[in-house]
Amino acid sequence: MEPIRAERATVTFFDGLQVDGYRMPDGEFRVGITGVSEVLGYGRNWLGRVLERGGNTLKTLRGLGFTSI
Repeated sequence: MEPIRAERATVTFFDGLQVDGYRMPDGEFRVGITGVSEVLGYGRNWLGRVLERGGNTLKTLRGLGFTSI
């Protein structure tokens, strides 16, 4: 089985809001947790820390439809 190759890409949504991520061969765009943290206005490691410790912030994210899978 051949590995899936993704390419680095940046998506601009509106008013200059840009997210760095990866474009999959089928055109799907994926964003890493570092990019999500930065777009939300937090430090690069914020979301990683939230996912490790759980708590109310994680419950809020899950309530908004976020999954860690």
